[in-house]
Amino acid sequence: MQRFIWILALIGGALSAMILGPAVAQTNQPRIAPPPVQTPVQAPRRNQRRDQRQANGLIGEYWLTYAVSIAGLPVAEAFIVMDLKRDEYNGLLDIKTSGLASLLTNWNFRSETAGRRDGAIFLPNEHITRSERRDRVRQVEIFYSDQGPSQVVANPPLSLDADRSPLTDDMRVGTLDLLTAILVMVQGADTGAPCGAPLPVHDGRHRFDIVSAPIGNGRISGNAYRGPAQGCEIRVDAIGGFKQNNDDFSFDKVYEIWFADPLNNGMQIIASMESDLSFGRARVSLTGVKDFQGRSLLQGR
Repeated sequence: MQRFIWILALIGGALSAMILGPAVAQTNQPRIAPPPVQTPVQAPRRNQRRDQRQANGLIGEYWLTYAVSIAGLPVAEAFIVMDLKRDEYNGLLDIKTSGLASLLTNWNFRSETAGRRDGAIFLPNEHITRSERRDRVRQVEIFYSDQGPSQVVANPPLSLDADRSPLTDDMRVGTLDLLTAILVMVQGADTGAPCGAPLPVHDGRHRFDIVSAPIGNGRISGNAYRGPAQGCEIRVDAIGGFKQNNDDFSFDKVYEIWFADPLNNGMQIIASMESDLSFGRARVSLTGVKDFQGRSLLQGR
């Protein structure tokens, strides 16, 4: 379970990874079906809404809540805060176990990032992750220059395991933090291209690429949103810093992530994510959207 939770936070929530609750309604119909044909009148309205938001300097400012289940059983809940402005961004991802899973392992993960942006280019300034499991707490801070990570501060310090694959300074150049990578994908979806070039990520210990490929358009049926979406297949390619001959993470798994515009305002967000694991189908579903004043903009059933 912990491995899957990490992967979810990775892409997001991020995405990407990491989260749980019943995600997709069970019906006799295929979950993904061809979307309805979009009339020429609909597209200009969406473009006008996006242009108006960008003219005001606000790209997106939302509080997104998610539920995650494995084999139909709820195991965690999460929220993502996105604050994307024209020249800066802030993001927060918080995940904690829920239901029976919280009785087995009381686990909470929080990731925060802040940085600068120029269009589709995101440059992190600082990234902090904090993981709590029972009485064990670990916090990692990453500080960035224009070339990538310039300093990593971990408490307790990261162990120097001899059986880990090499992680050199050259591998860290130009890398992003996990949450920034999620925001890059969201911004790509907002412009119609969520599945772009591989995203280089460094989380303080591991170096990996998030590799995506388009699935195409379809329709999803989730907790808070049912409608058209654009999908990507995601996998993680290990680069350095991983234990040798140890299945740290599910690199052989492919994860589906679906982006949608549930508020009908031109802003794409992560609406669904799922994958087949050895112990059942894992599903992540959007359960609600709020603005920064706490007003509910979208509520699940």
